[in-house]
Amino acid sequence: MLEYTFLETKRVHVSTSVLLGAGGVVNAHRHENPDVYGDTWHSDEESGFRVIQPSISIETDVTPWFRVAVGGGYRYISGADMSGITNQKMSAPTANLSLKFGVF
Repeated sequence: MLEYTFLETKRVHVSTSVLLGAGGVVNAHRHENPDVYGDTWHSDEESGFRVIQPSISIETDVTPWFRVAVGGGYRYISGADMSGITNQKMSAPTANLSLKFGVF
């Protein structure tokens, strides 16, 4: 995750961030006969995917060491390739609430 804060010396300011990552999904079921196979899962379908999630937030200084931010963005997914789980179904608007503590 990368973030940049504009006019951070002002009491109320704007920050932008981007989350970059990857993940995976698995469609699985338990074996029909657990006495023979044990309590294991069988994978029917699996897929990896990439994520990029840009967002923008309005941030305010509550104290010199505490900030609160609220914002939103959009999560873009690429590479998901399973029946019923598509890039379009996993991509969506996002909302965030952040509590930041530290020396700013």
